[in-house]
Amino acid sequence: MSIRYDRPWHTRPFAPSQGDTVCDADAIVEGEAREFVYGEGKTAFELIVVGTADGPRAYLNQCPHFKIKMNVRSDEILNTHGLIQCAWHYACFRPEDGHCVSGPVEGDVLHSVPIAICNGSIMIGEPEVSGLST
Repeated sequence: MSIRYDRPWHTRPFAPSQGDTVCDADAIVEGEAREFVYGEGKTAFELIVVGTADGPRAYLNQCPHFKIKMNVRSDEILNTHGLIQCAWHYACFRPEDGHCVSGPVEGDVLHSVPIAICNGSIMIGEPEVSGLST
């Protein structure tokens, strides 16, 4: 199966569905991040959840530079400055909005995945309508 990197997150193989529980809400605090993997192999769906002052945010674990997974080790996602950092070419992204502030894709953004806190859990939110084709 080939992977199309321009497709919406919710149409990718193994993508979690709206309402699926990611983890307990208290598992992700401000200044921390975790990776969650759904499925296996080359088509696994890899999600980053990062804690911010305004609550958790979620992004595809995919650098916009070469469309590859950004981390080498499971929970080594943030650098010493609290930015999401790609381990390959060191692009740095703000946790609050996924905006790249330095590196080869400066000005680009990570693909966000909507999440919500419900009954003490972080859950997958409703997919947004996108201009990307499926």
